[in-house]
Amino acid sequence: YRAELLSVDIIPPGTRQHWPILIDDEYSAQSRSVEEVWSRSFPELKDLVTLRTGATAAVLPALAEEGRRFDFIFIDAGHDVYSVFHDFAYGGLLLAEHGEILMDDFAPMEPFGLATCIVAAHAARIFERVDVIESNGLVFDENYSGFTRGMVHLGGMKPGNYKIDSLSLLAA
Repeated sequence: YRAELLSVDIIPPGTRQHWPILIDDEYSAQSRSVEEVWSRSFPELKDLVTLRTGATAAVLPALAEEGRRFDFIFIDAGHDVYSVFHDFAYGGLLLAEHGEILMDDFAPMEPFGLATCIVAAHAARIFERVDVIESNGLVFDENYSGFTRGMVHLGGMKPGNYKIDSLSLLAA
């Protein structure tokens, strides 16, 4: 069995961007490209990584058309309701049997995290398990301490024939 990590990003892999990082309790931002991060930090895994450039609105439907299935899907994309709902819906279509999804940015009191909260509230219609995993990260403001934020774990997709239609995505 050979593992593959497929990453979808609108930023081309060779483009440098600022990455927030915490080293020895010091926050900083380092300018690196995704290719550099994989080459420097994970050279033994780089050959297992496929980078696809494009918006998930285009790439995920293409992966579904190709018949691709994944054991684990991590969703950390756009923060508007449409983008999160789109990626959640296609994530379900792309999920292998017994696969699981982890969605980032559950933060009901912060604008960037509200969409994941809305999707998570409806995820129990499709998944047996919907768990909020509390965590703090670099982007969280201390003014919001005391509020739940973190990630949403989805597992045990319920049997059914799920389809995605444009009207449902627009309604989101």
